[in-house]
Amino acid sequence: AFDDAALLAAASGSPSRFADIGAHWRAPEFGLKGRDAIALGASPGPAVAAALAKTEERWISEDFPEPERARAILADEVARAISKG
Repeated sequence: AFDDAALLAAASGSPSRFADIGAHWRAPEFGLKGRDAIALGASPGPAVAAALAKTEERWISEDFPEPERARAILADEVARAISKG
């Protein structure tokens, strides 16, 4: 999201446009909650918090993908937590 906007601003040749993006850009809200992890089979407790933290970390590293991708990442993290026991 931010990376794309920054690249477009840089390509436009307008340094002020690039600066405007940095000044006004806000990260999207991470919308997944513990109930989402529990619905995927996680047991309530520390494993849910860990799965959500890792999911949010991956979501950020993937440049804030759409909610469907965030849910897929969470499903992957819940599956990892379940397999670890």
